[in-house]
Amino acid sequence: MKAVQWTAHEFCRPGDVVHLVHVSRILSPHTTIQHSYVGSSYEVPDTRPVDEQQHADTVKEVIKSRFTSELDRNNIPYAIEMFLDTDNAPASAVCATLFKVADQVKAALIVMACHNKAYGWDTVRLGSVADFATSNSKLPVMLIRDYKMPLVIGASSTQGTADTSPEPAAAADSAAGATDAA
Repeated sequence: MKAVQWTAHEFCRPGDVVHLVHVSRILSPHTTIQHSYVGSSYEVPDTRPVDEQQHADTVKEVIKSRFTSELDRNNIPYAIEMFLDTDNAPASAVCATLFKVADQVKAALIVMACHNKAYGWDTVRLGSVADFATSNSKLPVMLIRDYKMPLVIGASSTQGTADTSPEPAAAADSAAGATDAA
């Protein structure tokens, strides 16, 4: 959510299209059978087929419900690009998909949410996908860990005068309140 907010408020210009790219892991379920003897457990794959299309549609709806409201509110066109990872691909393969889409749409920048991983009280590292992307992308990569939307109190299009009418300020307050809840 923070990466989409940053993109909408700090980066997008009129005419830009935001491409929300998501690689969703979908692995066949399995059952673990454990015996009372140590080391005698084993996994049995579930032979029922996984409905990949249903999974993709569900994830796309979740992305749309969680991440597009800010783009809609700012009239920024977007496209949701959904890819399925069916073999537990490493970060390099996930980023290869991301880089391919970025090339196809002629992206100017890759913006990613940054999920810092804590490895002790004084050490924080990037997740494997963010780390690989920042090290290997031909495009600039912007990692967003935390973003607070700017508070805009009604500005006028006339230079040198401020609009003090309550309507724009109320709209800014309600937009800020909506994001704080998310």
